[in-house]
Amino acid sequence: MKILITHHNPHLDDICGMWLLERLDASFKNAKHSYVAANPDVLHKKILSDANHVPVGVGRGAFDEHKGDIGDSAASLVWKFLKKKGLKMTVLEIAAMDELVEWVKIGDQGKLTGQVFQEFLPHVPITYIPKMKGKNSDDATVFGYLYLDGIFEGLKEKHLLLKDWKHRLTFQTRWGRGVAVESAVSSDIVGRQALLTGHVIYIIVNPQSKFRSARASAKSRVDFTRAYEKMKTLEPKAEWYLHHSKKLLICGSTVAANVYLSKIPLKTLAEIVKKS
Repeated sequence: MKILITHHNPHLDDICGMWLLERLDASFKNAKHSYVAANPDVLHKKILSDANHVPVGVGRGAFDEHKGDIGDSAASLVWKFLKKKGLKMTVLEIAAMDELVEWVKIGDQGKLTGQVFQEFLPHVPITYIPKMKGKNSDDATVFGYLYLDGIFEGLKEKHLLLKDWKHRLTFQTRWGRGVAVESAVSSDIVGRQALLTGHVIYIIVNPQSKFRSARASAKSRVDFTRAYEKMKTLEPKAEWYLHHSKKLLICGSTVAANVYLSKIPLKTLAEIVKKS
């Protein structure tokens, strides 16, 4: 049984380092966790000589950046080790993990300090969880593992979208630029990519679920009423729903029963929105 050792009140990079080992190296599956003081000499030679005891972020070992690894974190050291060892991951998954580990590293280096809404980044609650009544360092680790699992899933979708994005359709509307894309990723992922690239409107056709939607920036003055009326004329039975904000037009959702889905092609949807 492997035992992952880190310091009390672990930071996100320490938690991420342990998470990487457990998630990507079969020999660490269901490893136990142990927490020690961060003093350099706190780990006895007997422990360090046992291959089943693996320090992360402590002990000045391979996975502890405090031994002088400028520009690294516990997580990035573990990730380098795993990539050198060999991974059963796709190119897309490796790209997603590269981004995750880099984000954890810059957070550990204090480069996220001072950002708006910094209090809501995981680095902050992780430091407070062990201080809460009835909680301890392992509760922070469990929270961190689940958070990192979620981030990794989102990043995989992001990189999948980047492949689909190459085949996007772009168009101009009276409210600004629009983009239409066929992709099985979540609408939130598409929305972030669309808005970050200067689009006001984004249209999505999901080839797996067959869901369709047209969405607009919350800051825009977009009104999909005319587009909604046109779609209802083309497909009277299709269950198109126009949100009260007028900035969300959808047919098919994971939160509702979907009986009659639209079959309007992506290009036609873009034309309808363009002329509305």
